[in-house]
Amino acid sequence: MDLWLMDLIDRWSRGERFRRATPSDYRLWSAVFFVLPAASFALAKFKALFDASIFVVWVGLTVFGLVVLLSVFVCSRFFPALISLALATIAWIVLFRSLA
Repeated sequence: MDLWLMDLIDRWSRGERFRRATPSDYRLWSAVFFVLPAASFALAKFKALFDASIFVVWVGLTVFGLVVLLSVFVCSRFFPALISLALATIAWIVLFRSLA
């Protein structure tokens, strides 16, 4: 069972009430929705990274993950949720068009 699901069941069984999403929650998850297709596209373009040694792959993916995490936090800090959702719509359309 996934950890998030176990945590949700645990919190629900203890009687914790669910809270409504705050504007910062909307901003954070809208930023994730925007950065995810851009990160997927960038990772697909760096196929040469996976032909290297395991250490280079590990360092490359660690740096990539940190850049994605930093991008999410910067995007959630400076972009409103609606702007992130509009950019995410465009980014997902471009990603699916590039895969076809």
